[in-house]
Amino acid sequence: MAANTHAETCCVECKPNSEDTMKDLDPLLVTRDVANAVGCKERTLAEKVRTGQFPPPDAPGHRGRPNKWRQSTVARALDSIAPKRGAA
Repeated sequence: MAANTHAETCCVECKPNSEDTMKDLDPLLVTRDVANAVGCKERTLAEKVRTGQFPPPDAPGHRGRPNKWRQSTVARALDSIAPKRGAA
């Protein structure tokens, strides 16, 4: 008779449900996608980051790779600037 492994005999916490795990992940968005969400060009987004009008990337790009922002960071930024856009 084969011995059971820890994951087979342990509680639910030791057996992560992949569906629940996927919901908890916060995907990264590249510069192009963030600029599209904001409604500007990539160069304008970079200027907004430099001037503090938009949060810096969560994962700065290096050696030609794009900057990346967490989806939640972009959502918070859009929520905070939405009233400013509507006020004009």
